[in-house]
Amino acid sequence: MGSAASAPAHRHGASTEAVVVSAPFAAHRRPVDQINDVLREWYIWSRSQSAETGYPSINVTCKLWRCSRQYDDANGAFEADAHSVEMEVVDRAIEGIEHPHRGALHALARNLVTGLSVWRSGRVDAVDALHITAQAREMLAKRLGISER
Repeated sequence: MGSAASAPAHRHGASTEAVVVSAPFAAHRRPVDQINDVLREWYIWSRSQSAETGYPSINVTCKLWRCSRQYDDANGAFEADAHSVEMEVVDRAIEGIEHPHRGALHALARNLVTGLSVWRSGRVDAVDALHITAQAREMLAKRLGISER
């Protein structure tokens, strides 16, 4: 039933392969790998957010207008919206963690994205960095509901 052969037909050329392939493996991954993936995705998402300008970004006379979303299933907009909502949840979870653990998570996320271990938080002593990073991972896992199975 969950195989690619029994997957529903593609609409407008949209692929369901990512859903069929990734969903079963997510539950069987180690929590540390899940947290690393979440941090990597969150860091990329957070860098794509624009900085506040101090001015409203929406005109009050037309803020309720919405463009048609009839083709959003084909162009990936629904998936992008869902991903953005997920990343906002992760962002709130990270921002709810106090320093120095939050700084350790920021540095870890940057290291995961770059593939290097050169970034570190200035608020975390180099001697305690591994311990604080491990604690921060556990705190984030608890906030996101990722646990050992």
